[in-house]
Amino acid sequence: MTKYAKTLAISVVLLLFGFLISVQIRSISPQKILSTNDNAELYALQEDVMNLMRENSMLTEQNERLSIQLDALSDDITGDDTHLNEILEQKKQAEIFAGLTDVSGMGLEIILQYGNDTPVSSGTLLVVINELRTAGALAISVSDERIVALTEIRDVGTEQPRIIINGNSYSANSEFVIKAIFREEDLGRATSLMNDVVSQLSSYGVVSLNIYDKVDIPRLSEYSVTFRRYD
Repeated sequence: MTKYAKTLAISVVLLLFGFLISVQIRSISPQKILSTNDNAELYALQEDVMNLMRENSMLTEQNERLSIQLDALSDDITGDDTHLNEILEQKKQAEIFAGLTDVSGMGLEIILQYGNDTPVSSGTLLVVINELRTAGALAISVSDERIVALTEIRDVGTEQPRIIINGNSYSANSEFVIKAIFREEDLGRATSLMNDVVSQLSSYGVVSLNIYDKVDIPRLSEYSVTFRRYD
């Protein structure tokens, strides 16, 4: 690889480095937590805080690794491509984590549909999402909305309840399809964990769990509110 190409790669990594730092400092608004009266939603928000803390810790470690690798690449810019390849792999993983690229792989699909009398709540979706994260999900989507660290899921309306995901509105009485991709070694444990979750939620409506060799999860839409928060 030419010296120019390696220098360009360093520039890309520096941009990625800054992006990861900007994501790391984001958190849930304290006002949102203080204004919450519903116990289920409060529990979901508390789980969200814990997940963001874990994600921030992961981002900190990732920043440190990128910094070390960037130094190594700068020192070895006239040498081979070993450090560059490592950094490009880190870039790929960071893009997956941030939801900036489509992802395919083996995983789970959970379908929720409660009906008119018992609409799905944002708290229920957050519980499922948090359990998937705990099980080691690499990527998650809800009704083809990519779920990332900056995704906001909340309830609106009472007579005609709706759920806002990434700034887009969905009827709380509609079917919600939740997809998650896992490493092969994590899929068995994740399936067992999510079977327990599905059993608990089945008393409220129709809930199903399926395992697929290939699950497709789209990237975060560039038109979504969540995507614009990266700017």
